[in-house]
Formats: sequence, structure tokens, C-alpha cells
Amino acid sequence: MAEKKKITVRFFDWLLNRKSVTLDVTSIGAEMTTLAMKKLAYEICVQRIAKTICKCEFRVFKDRTETKDHMYWMLNVRPNPNQSATEFWQKFVEVLYDKQEVLIVEENGSLYIAESYQKNDEKVLQPMTFTKVAVGSEFTFDKTFTLGKNGKASYFRLSNQKVKDLLNSMLSEYSKLIDSATNAYRNAVGIKAKMHISQKPDAMTEDVKKALQDGLKTFFNDPNACFFEYDGYDFQPFDSSRKGVQQSTRDIKAMLDDVLEITSKAFLMPTNIASGEVADTSNAVNDFLTFCLDPIFSLIEDGLNYSLFSEKQFLGGTKIKINGQAIKHIDLLDGAAAIDKLISCGAKSVNDILAAFGDEPITEPWADIHWITKNYTAVTDLAALGDESEKRSQGSAAGKEEKKNENENYGNEDAG
Repeated sequence: MAEKKKITVRFFDWLLNRKSVTLDVTSIGAEMTTLAMKKLAYEICVQRIAKTICKCEFRVFKDRTETKDHMYWMLNVRPNPNQSATEFWQKFVEVLYDKQEVLIVEENGSLYIAESYQKNDEKVLQPMTFTKVAVGSEFTFDKTFTLGKNGKASYFRLSNQKVKDLLNSMLSEYSKLIDSATNAYRNAVGIKAKMHISQKPDAMTEDVKKALQDGLKTFFNDPNACFFEYDGYDFQPFDSSRKGVQQSTRDIKAMLDDVLEITSKAFLMPTNIASGEVADTSNAVNDFLTFCLDPIFSLIEDGLNYSLFSEKQFLGGTKIKINGQAIKHIDLLDGAAAIDKLISCGAKSVNDILAAFGDEPITEPWADIHWITKNYTAVTDLAALGDESEKRSQGSAAGKEEKKNENENYGNEDAG
């Protein structure tokens, strides 16, 4: 028996735990299917997160006042001459989950995501430095970037390596079940037959055997085929519907859905968000924001605020804050009652409401004023009103008592 040929492949190293794998040539097809399945589930979750973050607005505050300057332009419109903000932040999320870390460097008023770099973090008491920073495929900076303000380096690290390793291990085991289900389906719908030949095997030449095999192969594989049956040949197909085996792809699809569900849970993402189901979307979006996106927002905000501003600036109200309101679609008419309440209680101005709906602000002073109805008053005012009311009540009671006494005295005088 000839020895099976083996090759070593190195791709999708993230899914294979960054190790090479040796495969039999005959098993490459099955392994490729497994890798594609895992890669698809992974890409669905990553792209959901990336496209959602691309919809967010990066708000810039200086001395607690929101402003739109060059920093706002870089974060929301054009980080560098060759990338839009959408392309930039989508790549940021992809690299963050693929490599578990991202380095952004600033050069000539533009932001760039490093393709590769050498991290120097051996000095615990000093900020990290980065050398050999490559941007794109051809350019490498001949300088050192330092983490923090004036160092022009923003470093982001996603600490879920253990979750990723456990996910890889679980999906590798689960893929074996999918392979078994796929093989069972193929066996169930495949054509099985027997050929009875009225002559001894020794009487058949190799050419005759090959002709029979080629004829049967063509008959089984082609949608339109004819098999020639000669005297002494008896072709008998078996019934393909065997007991206990369902001829359906539903079981396989259910297992593929399980892979997506397992992957989405590793990302802390609701399953119906990953699969695109519309049932109970509102609650799912809230969970998606709370458990999956908010930690990413905090990671980005912390990294940018540390590298772009000093401690004094940040404590003085100069910072970057991500606005995720655009993630949830808000219908203007459905939210009319809430809009009225937000304005009438003074929480939001008219321009604040327009900004929440993505509309342009009104360039009139009254649109920035916070309004409040007369139904609201301060608690201290209510206490003062209560004291005054009590005094009036006491005065009224005293007056009634005095009047009563006067009437009694008048009656006594008449009787005398």
C-alpha cells in the first residue's frame, strides 16, 4: 500500500492558534471546509462590530465645550490622505481582533494604523516605545514613537486571548460533528448498486473492468446518462432511502448555526445580531451596546485621550468621547412624546434633538436655549411654599377662633 502524501500548510493562523498543521492530501478538502466555516463565523462577528463602530461619531471637547476642529476632521472624516474614517476604523477593528492589539501613530497631522512594529515594553516604569513602525507595505518610519502625549503613539490591546484559544478548541471539536453529519447526508442521498456478471472474475480483462467502471462513473455523476447493459450483466440499484437516516441538509445547517452562535457568544454578541434575525431586535441591540461595544468604546477613548491630551487638559474637560446614538435607528414620529419631554424638562435643546436624529442644527440663538415648562419648580421653592401655606392655615384658624370668641362675647352682652 502506497504511503499517504502529506503537506504542511500555514494559513488562517489565528484560527489554528498560530501553529502550522500537517495534513494528508486526501483530507485537505475537509479541513478547508472546516476552516472556511470557522472563518465565516469569525468574520461575521468582526464585521458587525466594525461596521457599527464606523457609524459612531467621535466628539471632541475642549474645556468642556464641544468643538469641531482638525482633530474632529481626522477622527470622523479623513484620518490620512489615503483613507476615509470608515475605512480607517473598520481596519482598526479587524486588526484589533486579529492581532489582539493595534498601534496608531500620528505624523504630519494624520493618523496611520501600523502594519508591523517592534514593541519595547521591558521598562516597566517608563512608557512603551515603538520602533521599525511600518505603514502600508513599503514605508517604514526611521524614528521612535513613544506612548503618550507628544510621543505620537496610541496603543490599544484587547485582552481576550484565552477566550480565543478556547473558542478555537471548541470549534475544532464541533467541526468533527459537522463532518460526520455531512458524510451521513452524502451516504443517504448517494446511489448504491450492485452488478451481477455471469462469468468468472479471471475471465474479465483489465480493459473490460476499466470500461465498466468508467461507464458506471459517468452514469452516476452526469445528470443525463445511459448505461449499456449486456447479456450476462445484471445492474441492481439499492434503495437510497435507508431507515434512520434523514435525507436533509437541515441537520447540517443547524450545526453551522451552532458554530455562529458559539462564536457570537465568545464576542459577547447576541446571537440574533450575528445571524441577522429581526426578532426582539431592540433588546438585542441594547445588550450588544452594553456588553460588546461599550468596552470597545472605552478602550478607544482611553487610548486616544492618553496619547493626545495631558492629564491637566483631560481633567479640565478636554477629551474625546464616542457618541453611539447613531447605532440605534430612531423614528422621528415614534419618538415625538420622548422629544417633547426632553425639551420641556430642560434636559436637551432643540439643536441637541436635531443632532441626535442626524439633522443639521438651526442657526438661531433660541435653538440652543434649554427650555422648561412652568410645571417644574425647585424642591426648595416647594418647601418655602409649604411653610407659607402652613402659616396661612394657622392664621386662618386663629382668626376663626377670634371671631368665635367675639360672637360669644356679643351674645353674652345681649343677654345681660
